[in-house]
Amino acid sequence: MKRFLITLHRWVGFPLGILFTLTVLSGIVTGFDDLLDMLKGYPASQVTLSDREMTLGIDILAQRHSGARQIALPNETQPVFTVIMRGERYVYASDLTLLHHEVSDRNGFFPFVLRLHRNYLLGRQETAGLSGAEWVAWVGLISLAISLLGIYLWWPHKRTFKLKRLVPTNNKASSYYFSHLTAGIVTVVFILLFAITGAGITYRAIAQSLLLPEPASQTSPAQPVYVSTGWKHAISTAKSVFPDGELVSVSMSAGRRTPPEYANAAQFRFHTNGDWFGLAGSVVYIDKINGAYLGHQAFADYPAGQQVYELLLPLHTGRGLTPLYLVIMLTAMSLTLVMVVAGITSFVRKKSKLEKQVSRALTSALPFIAKKSNP
Repeated sequence: MKRFLITLHRWVGFPLGILFTLTVLSGIVTGFDDLLDMLKGYPASQVTLSDREMTLGIDILAQRHSGARQIALPNETQPVFTVIMRGERYVYASDLTLLHHEVSDRNGFFPFVLRLHRNYLLGRQETAGLSGAEWVAWVGLISLAISLLGIYLWWPHKRTFKLKRLVPTNNKASSYYFSHLTAGIVTVVFILLFAITGAGITYRAIAQSLLLPEPASQTSPAQPVYVSTGWKHAISTAKSVFPDGELVSVSMSAGRRTPPEYANAAQFRFHTNGDWFGLAGSVVYIDKINGAYLGHQAFADYPAGQQVYELLLPLHTGRGLTPLYLVIMLTAMSLTLVMVVAGITSFVRKKSKLEKQVSRALTSALPFIAKKSNP
């Protein structure tokens, strides 16, 4: 049985590894682009804005860009307003001076790599009954299964584990083999994370049915509490809900996950002590006309399944989380790439039993042939 499992691991892992290499390598390139975007600086000095000035800035930018998905607010590391639109971005200084305008080129290098990562350039077209995104998801899930099988086969020999074998140190087949083995052990947790979150994003309906509570079990929204100060004090009203939280961004339009009762509200997103990995997962809903508090959703109050669901996309892409998480993610993906490439190389260079027998036969026959040709 063990011999069969070893053969299965090798012969399924080889063709799968080629596809998985494309997935991992394109993910690294895309993640590196996102990291550079996070760390990008702008020629703007740090200015402390009052809540009223910040609200006024949001109001002006929302009117200036009616199709804005989100307005990221100034902070210590990025003292600018960032208006995020579909395929477009505007960056403003605290006095609303335009600093940068960026339009995404759908035919550029990074969009091409992103499509490669998402669907192998197949788009929504079905191949063998699966769309491109589903092919990527299944490659990830089967690669996870092959990795877990590898851990199972390695476990009886766990004492042979040496971290110094993580990267091949020479061009010998054994060096690639031990690198594949060692890196596979180190990265299996990350392969599990990326495969499950990637599949959850592709099969969103299944993830929702497994992780989200039934609609009837969700709490009813709070009754609006109208305030006399109006929209100009909207940020102060929102901050009173999460006084220890950090206000990260504001959205003036509803998103896919916005509850219907808050469809026309402004969404003030906070990072609180109850949010994970730097995620701004807690939201306060404010009436866009009169600044009334309409309700809120705290990430810490979600059931565990819903918390996991809210993190599927951020954990897979690193977007919306801290740059440190993205650095860790890129490091793990790079080690995963080393593991896969080392495995493919080891497979190609390892001779089968038949090849070894033929090689030994030829080696033993050569002296006899040479003797006959030189009497």
